[in-house]
Amino acid sequence: MIKKVRVEELETGMFIVDINAPWCYHPFFTNKIRVKGTKEIDKLKKYQINEVYIDTDLGKDSKQAVPIDNANKSIETKIKLTFSATSEKPMLLEKPATKEKSTTKEKAYPNNDELEFAKETYEQTKKTITDELQKIRLEELVNPDHIEKSIILIVDSITQNPEPMFIMTNLQSNDEYTFKHSINVAILSILFGTHLNFSKKDLEIIGIGGLLHDCGKMKIPQEILNKPGLLSPDEFIEIKKHPDFGADFLESTGLFDRRSVLVALQHHEKYSGGGYPTGNSGDRISIFGMMVAIADVYDALTSDKPYKKSILPFEALKKLYEWKDDHFNPSLVEHFIKALGIYPIGSLVKLNNRYMGIVISNKKTPLLQPEILLVSDNNNRFLSNKKIINREEQANDQPDNWEISEVLNSNDYGIDIDYFLNNLKNISGTAF
Repeated sequence: MIKKVRVEELETGMFIVDINAPWCYHPFFTNKIRVKGTKEIDKLKKYQINEVYIDTDLGKDSKQAVPIDNANKSIETKIKLTFSATSEKPMLLEKPATKEKSTTKEKAYPNNDELEFAKETYEQTKKTITDELQKIRLEELVNPDHIEKSIILIVDSITQNPEPMFIMTNLQSNDEYTFKHSINVAILSILFGTHLNFSKKDLEIIGIGGLLHDCGKMKIPQEILNKPGLLSPDEFIEIKKHPDFGADFLESTGLFDRRSVLVALQHHEKYSGGGYPTGNSGDRISIFGMMVAIADVYDALTSDKPYKKSILPFEALKKLYEWKDDHFNPSLVEHFIKALGIYPIGSLVKLNNRYMGIVISNKKTPLLQPEILLVSDNNNRFLSNKKIINREEQANDQPDNWEISEVLNSNDYGIDIDYFLNNLKNISGTAF
């Protein structure tokens, strides 16, 4: 049985199956470790890792350990309690951006024009970042104007409506991971900054930082970057050089804002210390660096890689919440979850009444009550006429029945989430 246990409760003979930290924040080359003595325990403590998961079938048990199902349920309960009450957006800047409120009544979910603009912008940015990162790999001059123009288009899209561009980060593709990841981190960072009411200029700066945060990896040998298996100790040391490589390159050009440079340098630092390359902690890490670190890990968790399968967005947000305080600024983690929604767009959910649906918007709804496109009834029969749960219009229709009870993996049900997200224009709009 898999159980969660605090590091101080570990004993010789236990078998760790999950270090419970982003891979970039711990010194081990695998998540599976047999505890042979105090050496392993001391190493975990040194890197501020407080809890791990053990397999009691492969090693010693602990009276203090909590079964994984109970641990997960506890995290979900804490998240729901944290976000059950509506709270105001934070104002982390002294002079937050002001936005004009639209007087036009619109659907909560993205319209077709917004989706098409987001797709075109995403594809254009993909070409730009592919070209510019290849230039870095070949030690050629980059074109900051091309990068800035792409980021401005993303900022324009997100400030009008953040959801179409977020949908682009969810769509499956065969693009090289490094390039797709760079775009996704930029989009997530801008979306995050929009939620925090950053000015347009600051959104562009954090967007450029997000887009180029891994540019130092262009100096890492391709055989290491694309290795499908575990890295050797020497290979891991080489990988950890990329923040310095990236920051040195960006600074040497004299073409980028210092805050974008700091993103490249600091996106693997830990809030509690022990990250790399400097080991700085707390406020010694720039706010842009802390924000992109969160976006970076979220996208890594939700993306397929040669050596690791993705996890569901809801599960990734649970991990971020679990890792706050130790690895990430706790306030920023909570606001990142608010920015994306507890159940991000594209999540397949089951409701209390056993209907299944796809989350299509979090924009105008409470965090625990997103806009949902129903796809099957309470007997698992797919609906030929798709319906939308509109919270305002079905408030008197036994609302408890329509609460989310579970997040599902769409692959288990043969549901093509990308198809539905790309065809929202065809939704009848019928609401409960």
